[in-house]
Amino acid sequence: MKSYLIEVPKKAEVSFQVLDYSKPYFHNPIHYHSALELTLITSGEGTRFVGDSIESFFEGDLVLLGSNLPHQWKNNMQHHEIKAKSDSKAIVIHFQEDCFGREFFLKNEAQKILTLLQNAKRGLKITGETKLKIVKKMHTMLKEKGFQRTLTLLQMLDIISNSIDLIPLASYTYRILNKNSEIEKLDDIYEYVLNNITSKITLSDISSKFHMSRTGFCRYFKRHTQKTFSKFVLEARISMACQMLHDTKLNMSQIAYESGFNQLSFFSREFKNIKGITPLKYRNQIQHNISLIDQ
Repeated sequence: MKSYLIEVPKKAEVSFQVLDYSKPYFHNPIHYHSALELTLITSGEGTRFVGDSIESFFEGDLVLLGSNLPHQWKNNMQHHEIKAKSDSKAIVIHFQEDCFGREFFLKNEAQKILTLLQNAKRGLKITGETKLKIVKKMHTMLKEKGFQRTLTLLQMLDIISNSIDLIPLASYTYRILNKNSEIEKLDDIYEYVLNNITSKITLSDISSKFHMSRTGFCRYFKRHTQKTFSKFVLEARISMACQMLHDTKLNMSQIAYESGFNQLSFFSREFKNIKGITPLKYRNQIQHNISLIDQ
């Protein structure tokens, strides 16, 4: 698989498109397109790539992506106690910045939305009360037709543009590279890392596999992801650990080992450095959130 442009087909009869996605797995490789994208995961789990961000995703994940931002939702392979979901579902809205006219969002009353669309170039994870409101409207939108659907999209953009429940995904320094030849290896690299997450992944092995020198590979990877390869592997392992904390009852030592860490102390330290909390607190938060949902 290669990373490439997947342009969203335009339909003359509508200003934007709403897709009710339902397949055994999320099938697209890392890709980008000129349309902005609002995606709600309604079933499935795995790893989400947005620019130089790598995180686990679960049901309820809600993200707004700006135009030409490389991204991918990738189901994790069946991995020991982790059971892959039987299906992957999402509600996806694609719209161009000028879908209502070239100057629509340039008007004074739409300045906040215009700012939102600019900030979305880093990718925005939508959380909290804002997510609850948007999720409800996205499900409603599937049943709507005509101009009512247009009004719902504008209402959602207005709600999000006035929200503080937004978490940028790609780093501030991330630079989007749109040429296929510039990012075509990234998907294969991501695939290799995720498939070998429990093994020792050396720079010599990865650079040799992609027919590059160690120096050339490091330069390529840093230029296109704004991070070192070792940092990426570490984040991928932490993402795998998050999924095991979410899906299994394995103890911390088992999770550390199954996600590629040889020492529990190193795993705990790096988990806290990346997530801001310890693995135990992360699991406790998950259990607390589930109990609230069940009430």
